[in-house]
Amino acid sequence: MRTIEVKKTSILAVAAAVSALLLGGIPTAAAQAAEPEFVFPEGFPNPFTIESGAGALETVEVSIGGVKQHLKVECGSDSGAGEFSGFRSIEKLTFTFKGCTSSVKTLLGTVSLTCSSSGAGAGEIKTNELVAKPVWINQTSGVVGIDFSPAASSGGLFATFLCKGSFVEETLKVSGSLLCKAEPLNVVTTEMTITCSQSGGVQNPTEYEEGGTKHVDYLETTGSGTSSFGPVQSGEQTTDKVKFQKKIELRS
Repeated sequence: MRTIEVKKTSILAVAAAVSALLLGGIPTAAAQAAEPEFVFPEGFPNPFTIESGAGALETVEVSIGGVKQHLKVECGSDSGAGEFSGFRSIEKLTFTFKGCTSSVKTLLGTVSLTCSSSGAGAGEIKTNELVAKPVWINQTSGVVGIDFSPAASSGGLFATFLCKGSFVEETLKVSGSLLCKAEPLNVVTTEMTITCSQSGGVQNPTEYEEGGTKHVDYLETTGSGTSSFGPVQSGEQTTDKVKFQKKIELRS
């Protein structure tokens, strides 16, 4: 009797895997774990692009030029691209931020800064290669997010850039990970909205659930140059519109 039960289970598992391959292009994770996943009704691969309007990176309070303040780097827009490598994995993801500026208060007054990555145009910040995956922000409430982090080749850094003004130069290194809300859920679509929220340098939210365990998730910024600080907690504020080449579903 036990042998028959095992065979039935195996047959069902194989049938589920075959069905997933036919319908989604890659196997579903539903039988493996109750985690959010991408489904590809029109097949795989499915590259995508990302665009956003104004956004900002803000640190918690730091001391620059002898004055305690929140360092805030504001950018006019960002764009990016990436591709899926599985039902719960995104890779080769990069962003370019344009029109990036900041200002800092010093004992001699306020200084305006232009922020740029090495080799990029003035006011242009380019991230290193990133990876991402869908996760539960709150499984009980059915809220799903995308967790972004540096790829293995990126040395643990999202980006490195210089903010420079008349007598202030600050090299900033951004590390850690970033959690942003994703919508819509359980809808077949070619577009998605990813919303990153923060206040005073603190990301909202700062943790996600995976495999029944909560994981802390936020960015950190380290500064060197005119002043040295960090790493300190930092938050990203932006709303990105994602456009997929083929239809997709973020299933929760």
